[in-house]
Amino acid sequence: MEFRTEGVDMRTWATITDLSLCGGYVELAATSAVNTVVHRILDMREVRVRLKGIVRTSHPLLGMGIEFTEIADDEKPHLEELLLRLASDTSAQGKIKSVQTPAVPDLVMIMDAGAALNAVAKFFQSNHALTRAQFTELIGKSQDRDREELR
Repeated sequence: MEFRTEGVDMRTWATITDLSLCGGYVELAATSAVNTVVHRILDMREVRVRLKGIVRTSHPLLGMGIEFTEIADDEKPHLEELLLRLASDTSAQGKIKSVQTPAVPDLVMIMDAGAALNAVAKFFQSNHALTRAQFTELIGKSQDRDREELR
């Protein structure tokens, strides 16, 4: 996916991890602030969709959730086709359960940033990649452990 912040000519490319008719989650390190207006171009196997959105969640170094706010009527069928292609591709690989995956992941409450950072650093001592689900579990456990130690 290609996107650019409204009013800025620089384009950025990123990976979409969740996509629906209403929005999607984009993985990238340099995120935009919440409420930033962005223009997106989704491109997959000769299907191209142009739309406008607004950043609803921003997780620095991870990604951001973007709600679609404007899509031209002639672009809607292209988005639907893109979702159908993705659903058939990923269902065959068993990677997702449904096209209606939430566009924005659950928020992770971090009360102790040091414990969270230590947990992530320890994870990467023996791993090369971290999924959002693993991150959420890892952070949750790091925060639970600290609460238990305080008791």
